[in-house]
Amino acid sequence: MDILKGGAATALYGARGGNGAILITMKKGRKLKGLGLSYNSSFKTIHPYRYRDVQNKYGGGAPAADLSAPQFTIGADGIALFPGLGTDAKFGYPGSSVSWGPAFDDRQVTWWDGSIRNWSAQPENLKIPYKDGNNFIHNISFEGASDFGSMRVSITRTDNTPIVHNSNFNQTTVNTNTTLNITDKMKLSLSSSYIDYNRLNTFFLGEDGNAITKAILYSYPRSYQGEDLEHYELPNGTQNPQDGFPYLYISKHLWWNYYNNNTTLDRTKLLGGITLDYSITPWLTLMGRTGIDLTNDEYKTKHKPIDLIGLTDGFYGENNVRDRSFNNEFC
Repeated sequence: MDILKGGAATALYGARGGNGAILITMKKGRKLKGLGLSYNSSFKTIHPYRYRDVQNKYGGGAPAADLSAPQFTIGADGIALFPGLGTDAKFGYPGSSVSWGPAFDDRQVTWWDGSIRNWSAQPENLKIPYKDGNNFIHNISFEGASDFGSMRVSITRTDNTPIVHNSNFNQTTVNTNTTLNITDKMKLSLSSSYIDYNRLNTFFLGEDGNAITKAILYSYPRSYQGEDLEHYELPNGTQNPQDGFPYLYISKHLWWNYYNNNTTLDRTKLLGGITLDYSITPWLTLMGRTGIDLTNDEYKTKHKPIDLIGLTDGFYGENNVRDRSFNNEFC
């Protein structure tokens, strides 16, 4: 692999090489007795590396406007009510993730969704959106060489499951590389790569209302128990309206959108190249090369309707993007 920068890249690829270019030289067949066959595989487990340090003494909420200690309001049934998550500007940041409310004491509390839960520390709630992932790669290759040239064919399959739910990708790649020794001075090289890539969803990041990273940082307090995740869907398969949802800055249907609004990408890519080398002298070689890059991206978006009869907020869309480019080089 060679990385070209600046003038070297633009001289070969013009404006497309303005940000640099990467040249990948594929393996060639080795001279063996007969045809060589090899198989390799690897398996990798991916574990979330680190979570931020947080306190687990106080739950959601903050002191009142007069800066008095936060207190529960007691309902008519004698059970404490879920505290308000608003924060007075005199105290600090007015986000619902602020957790200087009532201290955890394991009392029963009527939650915002009507359920009865214990007011207890949730030291693992930062881990709710994450899990262990894995990456599995198989590769099989055939190769051979003689005085007339060399040949190598390689097939690679990659299956990747990330550390977040409802997302994955797989890729199948077929590479070929053939070299023909036409004469003692002239050599012809043929190479190709076919790539079939399939992806389910990309993880929302940044300020999007469906970004889980934003929810963890700005919206969910230390008392968060994943209740909106547990009940984002009603038993009949429709969307839970999440009445009384108290968490700011994010969609109250974050988890419904996360699992029921899906986007897939199916990408096929074909790379091909022909190179002709002619050795004029032991120290001078002429080289001509031409290559083609064909890419087809097919995006599909599917949103599950939120109602029982399937008429509200359902969506299906397709978008195809095709790109074709040719490269020619002589030196």
